[in-house]
Amino acid sequence: MSLVHLMKTALPMNRKERFFTGTVFPGIVCKRDFQDLDVLASLIPGCVLPPIDPHPDTTNIQFFTEYSLVESIYGKETKARFPDPPTSKDTPDILILVSGEPTVLIALEAKMYDQPSAPKLMEQMRAQRVQLDYLREHLALDAVHHAALLPEGLARKIATNLPLAGPDAFPVILWEDLSDAYRPVRSDDDYFLAMLDLALFLWPTLVAKPSPFGTNAEQYLTGQEIHDMREDTQVRMVGRRGGALGDLFAKDVASRAWKKHRYEVSSKEAELAGNPNWFTVEEFVNGVTGT
Repeated sequence: MSLVHLMKTALPMNRKERFFTGTVFPGIVCKRDFQDLDVLASLIPGCVLPPIDPHPDTTNIQFFTEYSLVESIYGKETKARFPDPPTSKDTPDILILVSGEPTVLIALEAKMYDQPSAPKLMEQMRAQRVQLDYLREHLALDAVHHAALLPEGLARKIATNLPLAGPDAFPVILWEDLSDAYRPVRSDDDYFLAMLDLALFLWPTLVAKPSPFGTNAEQYLTGQEIHDMREDTQVRMVGRRGGALGDLFAKDVASRAWKKHRYEVSSKEAELAGNPNWFTVEEFVNGVTGT
């Protein structure tokens, strides 16, 4: 038998993202008591790690997947160390803290079979950065490295729409490069490397169809940002299901949640003029100001 045979005759491939972040990734990266963690660091621009001590009584590493900061701040002592944390659960899939000289936090948002648009991924990374900035303020961190871990097929589709510089830019690591980088320090029959390679081989077949939602968005802005940028040529159309006269936007205005709600935004006024879920920035401003 083999993994390929089992996928065809027993359980089919697990398509859940958390399987790859919570099982496959640590199955590859954490072997040999984290001594090959520098291989991961070599894929992240500018990332330099201190020596790793894996022994629980003296260790200097914390490795978490599916980590929720707000749910982890529990008890008086922890609450005192982390006052007024961000309430959002937008945290990266993988967090690795290595203490030493330097003390480094690695945060990875991973995708496998999901296909977010470039603006949607940028919005997710931007939301996560709020959490990471908070951790930078409350922990003695020398460096924070925030990157996206993507299959090559997805990266190729959205790369041209991702920023290369500026506050919203972030490095992209390919799952394929992770596999290639770890192969020299793993055996030829490493189980989780083989699982990753098979998942990537099956990617064209198992990848999810892109969601129709968000396909017209060029960026995501809060209602307050839209109001303040209403003269900007990049902020001409606003997306909300049902449009300017829909129930959702009406609730946003009535509850004053519009200021903090993040809306889809586009500069393409002519292309979206007939779309019932999109309306002009002028209609947005009139709606929220009551004019």
